[in-house]
Amino acid sequence: MKKLLSRRDLSGNRKSSGQALLLIVLVVAAALIVVMSVVSKSVTDVAITSTEEDSLRAFSAAEAGVEEVLLNLVPGGPGVNGTVGNSTGSQTATFIVPPVTQDDAGNSFNYPDPLQSGDTGTIWFASRNNSGAFDCGPGKTCTRTPNLKVCWGTNPSEYSAVEVTVFYDSGSPVHFSNNPNNFDNVKAYTFAADSDSSHTTNNIDKVGPNPCTIGIPPQQSVSYRFQKTFNLSSTLNCGTNNCLIMAKVRLLYNTTTAQNFGLETQGGSTPALPAQGFKVTSAGSSGSTKRQVEVFQGYPEPPSIFDSTLFSLKGLEKK
Repeated sequence: MKKLLSRRDLSGNRKSSGQALLLIVLVVAAALIVVMSVVSKSVTDVAITSTEEDSLRAFSAAEAGVEEVLLNLVPGGPGVNGTVGNSTGSQTATFIVPPVTQDDAGNSFNYPDPLQSGDTGTIWFASRNNSGAFDCGPGKTCTRTPNLKVCWGTNPSEYSAVEVTVFYDSGSPVHFSNNPNNFDNVKAYTFAADSDSSHTTNNIDKVGPNPCTIGIPPQQSVSYRFQKTFNLSSTLNCGTNNCLIMAKVRLLYNTTTAQNFGLETQGGSTPALPAQGFKVTSAGSSGSTKRQVEVFQGYPEPPSIFDSTLFSLKGLEKK
């Protein structure tokens, strides 16, 4: 005999079926959310990876542009551009380098490299032409100043000394900036200052801690612990000529850390410093990513070993 289902039984079955369907829908929805999350994360990771790769290629291209310019440096010459990448042409990046500039330094300059004790850095007072020769002709910047302020020392626990050797042309008129350059009348005068009062036997003028800042704040300024202003007009026979050529600055007694220095001209008819080197700006691009590299290349400097009266490749023995 068949059993007749009551209305209550039918209602219970429909309720159970609805709950099962709702559970299935929730499970499917949760699965879809997980799948979409994984897909979205994968797409994001791919996008980030692609952007990072483009950024690296753009930087590499910009660096390649700088390298090409420095290997074939032509001041004021035409800019260069090129492409770096694999031979198939995919994943390439391009670089563009405008003409190399020699910008005047204003009346102050912070030497870019820190110096160990005994090392020297050169500040130039005479302008250069595109071939690299000294040129004080029309439109060129050659420094005329009676005073040089030198600031040095960045380690608060170390007292160091500074030695400044100024090279100048004593001729009237000067010849070092002639074409071709003539250095027959070049002379040198050395100034010095020591921040350590315990150095009683070196006969160097002593200066105490006296903070100073060189450059235009805040981006291009550097603060130092010591300063000394040297008077050139009372020691160098320059007159009104463009006789200053360069200053070689040597740091002494900073045996713990390498330290920086800066120089500032004070007064005179032409206190501005000429360009101290070349500025190379290279822009690299890959895809929609662009990166820029800027490099300062100073003029070649005479090795500091030639500042010595006597030098040898081997140790010297006194007999």
